[in-house]
Amino acid sequence: MQQKRITAFVYGTLKVGLGFSWRLDEFRVESIPGKIKASLFDGIYPMIMDGNDEVYGEIHIYENEGNTALDVLDQIEGYLEGNKNNLYERRIVDALGEDGKTYQAYAYFIAVPSEIKKCENGTYKKIKDGVWTP
Repeated sequence: MQQKRITAFVYGTLKVGLGFSWRLDEFRVESIPGKIKASLFDGIYPMIMDGNDEVYGEIHIYENEGNTALDVLDQIEGYLEGNKNNLYERRIVDALGEDGKTYQAYAYFIAVPSEIKKCENGTYKKIKDGVWTP
């Protein structure tokens, strides 16, 4: 189902001014500092998995005519709906904005079992303060 606007929580290279953010500049309507409940790790790239920590990032609202913004997000995150071999899993989470509002937002959680294991066994560094920086 096509949505005219979508909301996504980003915590790594999609934050404004970083790595891949330029690929979504034309769609971004608003960026609000925010946080979610998860655990943040720094491996080959930043990744989140289920957890009770606070992960800080940005809540982005995108224009999504023709699902274009969602398609770009999915491409960057290695997500294809229905594929069991995705790099990340797209989920809807509650993201608390600095403005005090709670947003239903897409967030991408690491999905590859070998990568999850590296988070769990300490191979990848857990970012305890919940803030990823390049």
